[in-house]
Amino acid sequence: MEPQGMVAFYQDGRVAVYGSMQCPYYVKNALVQGFGWDEGRIRVVQTTTGGAFGGKEEYPSLIAGHAAFAAVKCGKPVQLLLDRQEDMASTTKRHPAVVRFRTALDRQARIAAMQVDITLDGGAYAGLSDVVLQRALFAATGVYRVPLARISGRACATSSVPTGAFRGFGGPQAFFAVEMHMHHLALAVGEDPLDFKRRHAVKRGDATVTGGVYHQDVKLAEMVETLEALSAYRRKKRRAARGERDDAAAPQGRDAPNTGAHGAAPLRGMGVSLFFHGAGFTGSGEKHKIKARVELLPLPEGGAEILVSSVEMGQGSQTTLRKIVAETLGVPMEAVVYRNPDTDRVPDSGPTVASRTVMIVGRLLMEAARELRARREAGEADSRPVSRSYRQPDGIEWDQESFRGDAYPTYSWGANAVEVEVDPLTYEIRVCGVWGVYDIGRAIDERIIQGQIEGAVAQGLGYGSLEHMALRDGRILQDTVTDYIIPTSLDVPPMEYRLVDNPYAEGPYGAKGAGELPLVGPAPALAAAVQDALGLPIRRIPVTPEDLTAGAEAAHGR
Repeated sequence: MEPQGMVAFYQDGRVAVYGSMQCPYYVKNALVQGFGWDEGRIRVVQTTTGGAFGGKEEYPSLIAGHAAFAAVKCGKPVQLLLDRQEDMASTTKRHPAVVRFRTALDRQARIAAMQVDITLDGGAYAGLSDVVLQRALFAATGVYRVPLARISGRACATSSVPTGAFRGFGGPQAFFAVEMHMHHLALAVGEDPLDFKRRHAVKRGDATVTGGVYHQDVKLAEMVETLEALSAYRRKKRRAARGERDDAAAPQGRDAPNTGAHGAAPLRGMGVSLFFHGAGFTGSGEKHKIKARVELLPLPEGGAEILVSSVEMGQGSQTTLRKIVAETLGVPMEAVVYRNPDTDRVPDSGPTVASRTVMIVGRLLMEAARELRARREAGEADSRPVSRSYRQPDGIEWDQESFRGDAYPTYSWGANAVEVEVDPLTYEIRVCGVWGVYDIGRAIDERIIQGQIEGAVAQGLGYGSLEHMALRDGRILQDTVTDYIIPTSLDVPPMEYRLVDNPYAEGPYGAKGAGELPLVGPAPALAAAVQDALGLPIRRIPVTPEDLTAGAEAAHGR
């Protein structure tokens, strides 16, 4: 909820910028380029940040430049804070997308070939559209085996507000499309959507859409079984087929079923989604562009200070990275210091994006802590910092020119089930429950993961059913929190989830990326549940009562 803001100072020939951001070195590099100065004349400090979700990845570089240029010009400190309406009207948004499929099935109703075309609305300036498009392309066929695939895409320049990074980074758009497409294919061949999806799910050793390989265990079959049991999917589907309610399994209290103001019984439906998130930067980004480096500074009495450019923005890195270092050094967490990044003190460990912080930066810190512990156990009294730099895991190959090879070093996996009730007169949607099963390797801190999952599910349900944003002449109409509707605590349904233990050898203590994964699944599962309840094909989100009314009128007449 925190808006964009920067403060800049100019003194003794140097500029210092403080602000709310995800990527201090992105801001610093932008200022180096903007001023044409040596990087030693520019300092960037992340202040405690109250929320980001990608919105503070690339955009802060712009207002940091505004504040810094003005500070140099006038010789005085300059503060630039956007109010709520300015922030909503002008900052980057998630890319609107249109995804088209053509799929061939063989006589056993197995996918033989798939053609996918993706169009993103990039807005008035390119920004990060090229890399958002890449992730969308690599997710275009979802978690499914497709023997022959042709994937194409483009990001179009339009007269709207520029679009950019937002949690999931192209994945949510692609997975909504492919999951609903698979749902429609299943219905076309007379098969339960979950069975159809499970039958086509990839396994370890299968090829990715870019010609790489899923190198680690893929536990989707186990995850689907757990999801079925957790959500009572089969029983609810059987009862629905007989026209019976399953009130015994429904939540009670304020979440109990209702009959609506007009007395008509609501229609109930179940939907499922299977999904992944490629952990880390796309392709060879970590190896050739980011080149992350961390330092661990020894402190007295066995402690250490973490020196990285990764930021805390509510996702828990202050806890998680300190736990990794403390566990490796064999010291209490209180002995590990981790301050907000200051580019005068910390190396460039990369941006806080792409679900990479724990898996990439945490791994480097673990290796640095092992060296520091070995040095201490050998009796070396040394105050020099220990440094570690990123290396690509063995067996991971990528060709950026042809987009061939392993697009990601590893994947996190998820499965969601959503149950809804839809009012047959008003088409109001009420989510009765959400169930999830996730493979994030191994959780460093399960309470933090719980917060990530619950927050992402709420955010994903808003993305799928509430958060409508329209443009008129390139301007956003919903530019206040009165007009732009997001879920409140009263909109958050009961949730249950399970974690699958599947440690990743290259992650710290087995951890993989977790921050973006749980956002990807709720929207398609919700849309599939609404389609299950109404029998109307759903092909766009958010699923609103207005769209459902129009669809029902088109399908059945007024």
